[in-house]
Amino acid sequence: MKMKKQFFLSLGAALVLVGCGDDKSALQDVDFPTELQSQDFYSQHLDQAKATNQQCKQVLKTNKERIGQLFEQQQHEIEVMENPELVFDVIGLYKKHHLFMENCANAMVALLLAEPNLPKTTEEYNKISFYHWWENNYEESWRNKNDNGENGIPDFKYGSLSSSVNDGDYQAMRVYDYKEYREKELESKFEAESKRLEQEYLNQQLEHYLQLLEQEWANINWQQGINKLISIKPNLGYDLDKFENLPTLKEIMSAYLAKEYGWRYFDERKSTSDSDKKYNKERRDGLFLSALYVKYYYAGLKELLAKSYSDLLKDKSYCQLEQRSGSACDVYKTALQQKWQQQERDYMMNFDRLKTDFNQCVAKMENYITENNLSKRAEDLSGQQIRQLQEKKEQIFQAYPCDITESALKKLALEVDYINKLN
Repeated sequence: MKMKKQFFLSLGAALVLVGCGDDKSALQDVDFPTELQSQDFYSQHLDQAKATNQQCKQVLKTNKERIGQLFEQQQHEIEVMENPELVFDVIGLYKKHHLFMENCANAMVALLLAEPNLPKTTEEYNKISFYHWWENNYEESWRNKNDNGENGIPDFKYGSLSSSVNDGDYQAMRVYDYKEYREKELESKFEAESKRLEQEYLNQQLEHYLQLLEQEWANINWQQGINKLISIKPNLGYDLDKFENLPTLKEIMSAYLAKEYGWRYFDERKSTSDSDKKYNKERRDGLFLSALYVKYYYAGLKELLAKSYSDLLKDKSYCQLEQRSGSACDVYKTALQQKWQQQERDYMMNFDRLKTDFNQCVAKMENYITENNLSKRAEDLSGQQIRQLQEKKEQIFQAYPCDITESALKKLALEVDYINKLN
């Protein structure tokens, strides 16, 4: 009984604003479409869902003020009780409104759950196009305020009209919850698609500039290329250890751009002034020079590492023309070092070969001792003879392959005897 009384009081409170007589006809003048379809129906007929959605937005927009006035809460129970016949009019009108709202909600939710066609992204890339699209399709009148700053949609909870209208109609809340979820989901998809299309454009720009660059530097071998590059811009050989084998120019550029956030220098859509274009070109040229250096560096290193250590050691041509830091001479020295380390590892893994090559070095010491009638016992040698023997040892074991065999034995923690062969 108490619930029933509260229901009629709430309805009655809403009637006071419209009063009697002419105001009664004003209430009945609100034209709510009465068609009611299920959410499943609209999910299978999206064209009708779209049409219903447009109709709902138009009705709500046109009748926003009257709908708000109809359901506003006022404390005039006594006056309402003096006009009880109006209660039945409001009940009928509210039922029509509720069916209308339920139908609108079914259509809107069906649209929200469908996979929409996201807006085409523009060249000037931002979220504005998404929000315009979202507002045009979904953001209309569901929770608009009336002229008094109050919600223009009734509050419908637990099957009865509540005394508070601040939370909005149940169906409106249902749509609002779906909208909030779908807006975030679709915005995320839009951003992902935006980034993909933007990167696609930038990749095309990069391909264009790389083609021009490769044409400009065609038919230049790695030695000429490296020496020419350090003449244009010194200190280009940084971050060389991040690449392996023989990377392409595009792979190098992509790695630099990912690290240095240099993609923006390829976005000509945002170069609005001559100074911007000049600045972007300078930055692109700097990245290209670095990438070219890496390409030539690895081309040279691959060529040199294909040779044996002994052949590399004999060829001094790489350091004849240019010896500055980063030059072809530096690449040659790097290759020598890597070949040394490789052969040292080979010796450590193959003791028979290590013993054979080391004993050849010891044999040279033995020949020197025999030819000069020297004793192998230090206590039998004069100071001058000891110095002569030391100089000879340094001369032999600083040369290939004795230097590497000596280093390998030390790393194996074996005793190094320069005048007696390994057994």
